[in-house]
Amino acid sequence: MYTYIKLKNFKSFGNVEFDLKKTETKIKNLAVIYGENGAGKTNLVEAFKFLQDSLTSLVTLKMLEKQIDKANQMEELKKQGKAEDFIEFIQRFTKQFSIYPQMKELKTINSKEDAEVEIGFSVNEKEGYYFIRFSEKIKEEKLYYLTEKNRGVQFHIEKDKDGEIKKELNKYIFKDLKYTKELKEEINKYWGKHTFLSIILKELQEKNEKYTEKVLSKNLTDIIEMMIQMNISVDNATSNIIHSTGISSKNPKRNALLLNPRKGTINKKHEEKLNVCEEILKNFFTQCYSDIKDVKYLKKFEGNKIKYILVFEKVINNEIVEIPITKESRGTQRILEKIVPVIRAALGECVVIDEIDNGVHDLLIKVVIESIADKITGQLIITTHNTLLLETLDKSNIYIIVVDHDGKKTINCMEDYDFEIQKNHNKRDLYLKGLFGGIPFVSRIDFDSIIDEIEKEEKDYEKKDKA
Repeated sequence: MYTYIKLKNFKSFGNVEFDLKKTETKIKNLAVIYGENGAGKTNLVEAFKFLQDSLTSLVTLKMLEKQIDKANQMEELKKQGKAEDFIEFIQRFTKQFSIYPQMKELKTINSKEDAEVEIGFSVNEKEGYYFIRFSEKIKEEKLYYLTEKNRGVQFHIEKDKDGEIKKELNKYIFKDLKYTKELKEEINKYWGKHTFLSIILKELQEKNEKYTEKVLSKNLTDIIEMMIQMNISVDNATSNIIHSTGISSKNPKRNALLLNPRKGTINKKHEEKLNVCEEILKNFFTQCYSDIKDVKYLKKFEGNKIKYILVFEKVINNEIVEIPITKESRGTQRILEKIVPVIRAALGECVVIDEIDNGVHDLLIKVVIESIADKITGQLIITTHNTLLLETLDKSNIYIIVVDHDGKKTINCMEDYDFEIQKNHNKRDLYLKGLFGGIPFVSRIDFDSIIDEIEKEEKDYEKKDKA
């Protein structure tokens, strides 16, 4: 679980800390973040996404290289009419998963200082932190956690003023001298565009498990496992993109759910995942929708593979009609996109969801969060504009991004304000009155003057056109 995240010169944040500690020894399972439009809620989610992308970038690069090998067969792809689809895939893949172009965009505009991201965590009830400093490339990376029995620096890599890469690898973490030498060569080859953790993950994917257990400390691989399990949902104007590593986890609960609950292809041995997901979605949608009577997967067996697609049985004009998810309303599809990550938080994952209320009825989101709040065994971090949640959430779970007149931003927990919120006071009313900040202070928008200005511009244009 994560204990805090600190950002410096990261997108719209100059210097900010998001604290997730409940007490010295307890971490919050739920954090709900408010703020006016443009305050930086999505930027905070992007910080979590950057950390996970930085972990997986080298593994995904190797996947990309395999796809690029197909470029040698481009003529054949053109004959099959698949060349455009292939090019689009490469472009989308590069944009979503490569951190090298990301870093240029993540640093605060016009800032002369490097961007910094530091995230605190607790693994096996021991705390540590992971730190990255970057500009267009990574300049420093550090991991502090258990080395042997005590906490210390597991590794620290930094590029000095002369461009030389300094490497500090703890002997209790990297236990084999020959392998440590190999890793240093990998650092010289990849580090800067990729993180050292990404190099380690590539090694774990490519090398024999017994060998990596021998040469790498479990204290390091446990942290990588934690980051693999993070599930991030970034919202934009047209769609909700779920970012999950797709890498097999040692957590059996995580592996119990499908990565794609809509449709796809899985190995026949994973059929139970379909059954589990089907039962969960059936229970949810039949409770929330009066016209949905059943939810099921249509399966097509092809050798050792199963092709599946989610189907809703709905009442339309007194008849039961089967509707595949691809033809369902955008609203229903958005609910599916939101509910599955929320369930993952109940199964022990860290889940970060941007704009959880976007495209979904406020009352439905309120019921979902209220129902799941005491069942979260992982961590659920969401951004929202849904103020109905404020009526029932504990103030320790409520955060507000506040922007002052100088553009400086802070992320404040509602329980940390100087005044006491009485039990009979409605937190929602207090928030909407502006007591905590984080809301737009606009009493009325003068559209008359805007329309008048447009009409004036049109008349001036007509005069010039006639002249």
